[in-house]
Amino acid sequence: MGNSYQRGFVRSSVMDLAFLFLMILLAWAVWAGISNLISGDFALTLFMAWLIALASAGWLSRDQLRVLRIPAGLLVFLIMAAVLLPLSLWSSSKLAVGAEAAVAAVSAWYLGERWSKALAPRVAAGVPWYLDQSINLVEDLFRWIGACVVAWVLVGLLPLLFVLVMPLQWVPWVAMGWGLGLLVWYCYKFRPSRVRFLKIPLGLWVFAVAALVLQLFEKQIMGSMEEGSIGLIAYAAYAPGACALFVEIIVRGTRKAAS
Repeated sequence: MGNSYQRGFVRSSVMDLAFLFLMILLAWAVWAGISNLISGDFALTLFMAWLIALASAGWLSRDQLRVLRIPAGLLVFLIMAAVLLPLSLWSSSKLAVGAEAAVAAVSAWYLGERWSKALAPRVAAGVPWYLDQSINLVEDLFRWIGACVVAWVLVGLLPLLFVLVMPLQWVPWVAMGWGLGLLVWYCYKFRPSRVRFLKIPLGLWVFAVAALVLQLFEKQIMGSMEEGSIGLIAYAAYAPGACALFVEIIVRGTRKAAS
């Protein structure tokens, strides 16, 4: 009986080659990262080691109960990092940095598991405010970053086209109005059930206050900027929007509906 091949859009042999190519790229990336950690300067090693440890702790503890909106293991890691990170700086040893980051990540996962099991009866009996499981701060952080990236394209880059149809001194103000309009649409379209102040979403109040403060202290904060420049647009229109999104997404949180 002849050899049989997987049939579909792509033959299995092609998929095998593609997978092998991806594995080669992954191995090269890992090797390059390890080489930078070993041969790079101490500051780079410190940053990369603790960044990898933070990502590992977050991934390992993703299914644990949340304390103060943060998975228990990740919260333990942050506490341990506050103690061990200064020691890493003081040691000036790459081996010590790697060992401390690895110990912090693994220990945080283990302690977080035990902490979650200990907290489970309290959560089942009735959720105290600091054990609210309906809001995940880590997920909200990534939501805020994604929203800021989209906002940068819409409010930071797109208004540059306004220079083609209006005087330069108008551009930041039109960009600010454009950003406010998009924020109004976001708050009323996607977060209509959130508590409001005088029937206005809190994010809109933050946008107005941030825009006013930035305008009043523009010279002290940024100095003189070129009219119609991307820097001025980002300062006048994008920065208040990022602050408003931070309050709406991070401070207030994205509450999941009860299942």
